[in-house]
Amino acid sequence: WQPPAVATADVRAAMPDAPAGQDRIAAAFQRALPLLGVAGLALWAVFSPLRPDVPALPLDRAAAVAIAEQALVARGVALGPEWRRLAAVRLASEDGQQWVWHKFVWREAGPDVYRKQIGGALPPPVWEVRYATFDGDIAERAEEWRLTIAPDSQVRTLRHIIPEARAGARLAREAAKAIAEQTLRARFGLDPAALNEVAADEEKLPARTNWNFMYTDPRVDLGKDGELRYVVTIAGDEMTGAGRVVHVPEAWLRAESERDNRRQVVRMSAGILFVIVGLAALVLGIMAWSKGRCDTRAAKWTAGIAFVLALVGLTNAWPLQVMQLNTAEPVLSQYLMKALGALVGGLVSALLFGVLAGIGAWYARSRPRAALAGRLPPWAAAVAAGMFAAGVHALVANAGPRAAPLWPGLPGASLWSPFGGAILSGLGFFAGAGMALFVVYLVARLTDDWRRRRVLGMGIVVVLQGAAALAQAGTLAVALASGVASGLAAAAVLWLLLRYDARSVPAYVATGIVLSLIARALQEGTPAAYAGAAAAAAVTAAMAWVALRYLAIPLPPVPAVGNAPTVSSPNTA
Repeated sequence: WQPPAVATADVRAAMPDAPAGQDRIAAAFQRALPLLGVAGLALWAVFSPLRPDVPALPLDRAAAVAIAEQALVARGVALGPEWRRLAAVRLASEDGQQWVWHKFVWREAGPDVYRKQIGGALPPPVWEVRYATFDGDIAERAEEWRLTIAPDSQVRTLRHIIPEARAGARLAREAAKAIAEQTLRARFGLDPAALNEVAADEEKLPARTNWNFMYTDPRVDLGKDGELRYVVTIAGDEMTGAGRVVHVPEAWLRAESERDNRRQVVRMSAGILFVIVGLAALVLGIMAWSKGRCDTRAAKWTAGIAFVLALVGLTNAWPLQVMQLNTAEPVLSQYLMKALGALVGGLVSALLFGVLAGIGAWYARSRPRAALAGRLPPWAAAVAAGMFAAGVHALVANAGPRAAPLWPGLPGASLWSPFGGAILSGLGFFAGAGMALFVVYLVARLTDDWRRRRVLGMGIVVVLQGAAALAQAGTLAVALASGVASGLAAAAVLWLLLRYDARSVPAYVATGIVLSLIARALQEGTPAAYAGAAAAAAVTAAMAWVALRYLAIPLPPVPAVGNAPTVSSPNTA
């Protein structure tokens, strides 16, 4: 099926005229954009959280694996080539149980105590190195080694997972306790006499006896009723695990669980809203396409790029996928499931991004443009508007105290090539720009080209921004306030600037992306992060320039097409 060709002149004739002239508010806003942009950039620099509360993680995958290998050799363990070496960055902010520890210490003991305990009682960002086998006897494949490597190149935790059926010693409590106390001295430099034993659990298996010892250190203050505890596990006569946990009071856990449940409901509601909006946008996009309101060239290119990026991104993120493989299941079937999931997801997202970008590009290339007030060209005005919107968001979102510590996301650290991931993120700019152009088109249609139902048009932008903020909600009140403020700022930019010249949309979107890249690099604080951010920002700027040049080309006239020829049925005489 092909959409009917519509004469470009007919389409333009059917469109409402562009705004006849600048209204006073829009003209004043556009003239003030140089000052607003500088003020917004200053607000962004002052209020954006650019200094994290945890140390940077300068190690790469090769260094982390090398440190883990040395730790195993020091233990007298030499693993052969049949053992796969897997590694990925692990963040406490992505682990529900550990994140509770961090929030408790942050709120109950204060930020200063929290920062002192990072790397001690509380885990910093770490590399987790996993040794596993996926061939041979299924019961023996349950054996694994897992080590976490801290930013200071020290082994923070070590676990040896042993199959339950493996034979071992049956130690009495005192003999097992002696091994646990020796581990406390060797691993943590602690005197067991200064600790309080709180648990000594025995587990009798058919072929051996396991022990689990737990000690608390009363000298460490982690907040009201919080405790630092050391855990040592022994399988037979081998120490198989040693680490630290934070004991959080039950009452605090219940209260936090209730807050998390409320936040989860809000996040799910925001996610459902985005699904509904995405489906509605796809339907509206296909309807617009069927009426000739689609730049098919832009749609095909955006969809093709999005699909290729999805497949290349899966390849680059393969170390993360392999890290999650289950040794009890066939590896090939797990590979196929992950590949098929990525293929289907890539096709669906490519279809959505392509249709939306095609409609948005058609609108930007078809609609007459009005000259802007002030001296800035459209792209520079959009950059200033993007800095203004970013400053408003930073001011509202970060003006008050934080309810949780700031952790960098480290999105590219676990990738096969972090630098390649930065390039891919820059190439993905077209999808974001296409969605932004579609929003401009949608608001223009709903408001009869900015003539009626203005509150509805601005409300859509505010609702989308608010839902995006609530989907990542930390504190609901702060998220709602920042979402509404960001939505109002974006709606103002749309109403007072972007509707006069849609070619400025890519520059506006690119400004927000580049500022977020700078913030992320400063939070990560490593040379690799700075290099990746610079590469991603350069590619994003280049893609924005390509989009601007493309949108500046008017749509070519399309000859009107008469009735399609009738195809006779084979059964027709």
